[in-house]
Amino acid sequence: MGRTCFVAAAVMVVAVLAFGPTEAFAQRITLVNCTPSMTASLGVGTTGDRNAEGTGPGTDAAATYEVPILNAWSVRADAGTVAWTFQEHDSRTDALLREERVRLGRVTISAIQRNPFRRDCGAPVRMYTGFGAGVYRYRFPVQRVTVTTGGIHGLLGMDIMPGEHYGFNWEVGIRAVNGPRRKPVFSHVLFGIQASVGVRVVF
Repeated sequence: MGRTCFVAAAVMVVAVLAFGPTEAFAQRITLVNCTPSMTASLGVGTTGDRNAEGTGPGTDAAATYEVPILNAWSVRADAGTVAWTFQEHDSRTDALLREERVRLGRVTISAIQRNPFRRDCGAPVRMYTGFGAGVYRYRFPVQRVTVTTGGIHGLLGMDIMPGEHYGFNWEVGIRAVNGPRRKPVFSHVLFGIQASVGVRVVF
């Protein structure tokens, strides 16, 4: 009887050692599937146009919708806006000729790649890069004119996910947008740099 109890106890110990850690390990490596998400962000944007250099950065607001495609890649649609004050000066006397607050709106599409070696969308921290193109619209309120052009962009960011369905992100990007060919915007190609933080909701 004692020997039988000893054998049964030994079998139970072996089973716990064999299957217990394996089950716990399996739970630790379970991946969270990538699903669509939305992000609302707010930040600042600067432009290299010489007629706007002295007016400071503008407030950049954007909303995005992102859909996973395969592995580490996803597609993101973005709608945003930023405004700068452009000041045109006389080239000889430096007298101010005109000043106008020009708003630049955008609708863009981006290809986003997150860490290809870590496909777990539930990871607490994930870096990403992206690039894309879009349609941009300049709005001149004083002149009551809008001009639509195209542009390209690149970006770098980080997701910080304290929960499976919500998180935060920071992002920096650079844009090259065709100029409106209208004063007081000087640039034939308007370069801009932006930095923003956002709130991300994962469905």
